[in-house]
Amino acid sequence: ALRLMSINQKEFHRYRPSLEFSLDPRRFSVSSLPSVPGIYAFLDSLGTPIYIGKSKNLKSRVWSYFKLGEYSSPKTGLMVGKAKTLRVFPLASEFMALLKEAEMIRRFKPKYNISLKDDKTPSFIVITKNKDNSEVVVIRQNQLSQYKNAEIFGPFLSSGTLRTVLKIGRRIFPYCDRPNQNGRKKPCFYYHLNLCPGVCVGKISPGNYSRQIKRLTLFLRGDHQKLLRKLTSEMKKMSNKLDYELASKVREQITAVT
Repeated sequence: ALRLMSINQKEFHRYRPSLEFSLDPRRFSVSSLPSVPGIYAFLDSLGTPIYIGKSKNLKSRVWSYFKLGEYSSPKTGLMVGKAKTLRVFPLASEFMALLKEAEMIRRFKPKYNISLKDDKTPSFIVITKNKDNSEVVVIRQNQLSQYKNAEIFGPFLSSGTLRTVLKIGRRIFPYCDRPNQNGRKKPCFYYHLNLCPGVCVGKISPGNYSRQIKRLTLFLRGDHQKLLRKLTSEMKKMSNKLDYELASKVREQITAVT
């Protein structure tokens, strides 16, 4: 019979690279899975993702769902029982898997990602689009309606995961907690830790700060190939302008991302 796919299903199946496996016990073998970081998704009979997860080792993580039928909760057993297909997305690192998991959960809203987390209220990272200087803020789900025109990353059900993302992102692409405090005389504490570029005290121009926020945005999206192309292009332009100090900082960012 002809099966029509919803817009969400079509969008999900465009994610690449990926490997797809039938969960028919007569055909499925966990040994076929790669032992690499990545995303795994359980799909129902209609091809709709019902649960999306991440792992530093896809083979080991997926195996944990099937060994001796031991499930961490009755809901997990119910989810596995309804899953008909497994799709995995190998990635370069566990951190990239963490970012991609949050993006895919927010986009596709799998049924069991919500029910298996005991109704915890997730947090989100938001980058505002202010005409002067964008801000990076952390919000709860009930605040999302206040940031309709912002870049939103998440959900993050673990505060530890969110802190890890921000810690790594800020170390590579420093940003200012209060970029719109004009007239401030002394840089903040984070400036002395090289975690703030000092836009609030004029240590970096608004234009350069805007470029820094765009790099951070690409990084949090997990679009690292586009980010590397952008950084490489910017580094060459700065070198051609003999701005070797800025070019050196961009080169350090390229090294950190790769």
